[in-house]
Formats: sequence, structure tokens, C-alpha cells
Amino acid sequence: MENIIENMINEFGIFEVEAILNKMKSKINIQEELKKDIILLLTDSIIFIDKNKDDVDYRKNNKLICYYNIKDNHFFICDSVLTNLTSKYNLNTKELNLLLNPIVEEILNYKNVRVM
Repeated sequence: MENIIENMINEFGIFEVEAILNKMKSKINIQEELKKDIILLLTDSIIFIDKNKDDVDYRKNNKLICYYNIKDNHFFICDSVLTNLTSKYNLNTKELNLLLNPIVEEILNYKNVRVM
């Protein structure tokens, strides 16, 4: 690994390699912070299962914050929540959803879930 980094430094320069490593570190920190935010968001939420047993709704203060579609294995985050998270972390929706997939899978135990 050390040789690989040395080769990268020789090829691209120390500042470019340092910037890449910092970006990777930042992404890890964002994912950890995002996980805390999702846990906080879901804490004390009320869970409803619709009468057709297709969706699991998560509500907080009587407002829908997210829901899980059982049939499609998709987890949807409501626009207002999504907007707050994209703004906080300066990510677009696609980037945010990619970071959320493993978090939702871990926290809610929805295997191979796709965050939408």
C-alpha cells in the first residue's frame, strides 16, 4: 500500500494525493454524521403499517418522514427531510441516496434495500 501511495505521489504530486485522501476521509465522516442524523430522525417516530401491508410508514409529530415499501424493497425519504439532508451535507440526491443505502440497511435491517 505504501508503494502505491508513493507511486501516486510521484505521478500526481503530493498535493493532489493529499486532496484525494482528504476527500475520502471527509466522505467517511459524512457517512458517520448522516447515520447519527438518521438515527435521531427515526428516534421516537411512530411506525404504521398500512392495511394492505405494503408500506411501513415512519411518522414524527404526525408528519410522514419516510416509508418503506415492502414489496419493492425501497425506502423513501420525504422531500422536506431529503432537502434538509442534501443542504446540510452539500450533496445531490443521488449521492445522498448512495450513502443512505448501507445506513438504512444497518439501522432498520432491510437487506439489499434501495433508498429512493
